Amino acid sequence: MKQIWQWLKEHIKLVSLVILVTILALWQLWPAPPVNNDDLTVNSSKTAQKSASKPTKTANSKWLIVDVEGAVNKPGVYRLLTTARVYDAIQHAGGLTEQADTSAINQAQKLHDQGQVFVPDKNNSSTAANTVQTTAANTDNSTTDTKTINLNTADVTELQNLPGVGPKKAELIIQYRQEKGSFSKIEDLTEVQGIGEKTFAKIKSQLTV
Repeated sequence: MKQIWQWLKEHIKLVSLVILVTILALWQLWPAPPVNNDDLTVNSSKTAQKSASKPTKTANSKWLIVDVEGAVNKPGVYRLLTTARVYDAIQHAGGLTEQADTSAINQAQKLHDQGQVFVPDKNNSSTAANTVQTTAANTDNSTTDTKTINLNTADVTELQNLPGVGPKKAELIIQYRQEKGSFSKIEDLTEVQGIGEKTFAKIKSQLTV
């Protein structure tokens, strides 16, 4: 027994090397645990679903384009944030001119992409909206003055001169003009909420664009 211990002490390095090699060999030969392919498939599907559910942000999602016209110092097309209001568009266009008629616009209104902000001019809107036509009313040669309302320049007060158009409908006409742009023909008025064919038939003779 003493001889064995003596031999081990003399050959300790060799013994340690043999033990290390044996451990490494056993580790390499030991079978690996089975892989559950079903779990991998489920996890991959969940990851793909999470990725697909995330909204894709585009560089242009926070911008909108509007056309600013009328009584502003620098009319033109401007790019603004989607949170911008009519007031912001006017400021980008150099602000209001001295002749701007702000009573016809809502500067706190939110802007929409591809919309138009039109600021009427006090002089022009008054002149265009108050065209007077004299027509024969009766055989006794009496005459009547008819005011023609310009849908693109009239303010809220002037629009209420139309039969059947009150403050609410007048505001809706102004809102349509700011969002959709100028009326190209008087028939476009029927696209405004609250203006039906019957109402249009009563007032079309008093309209112009």
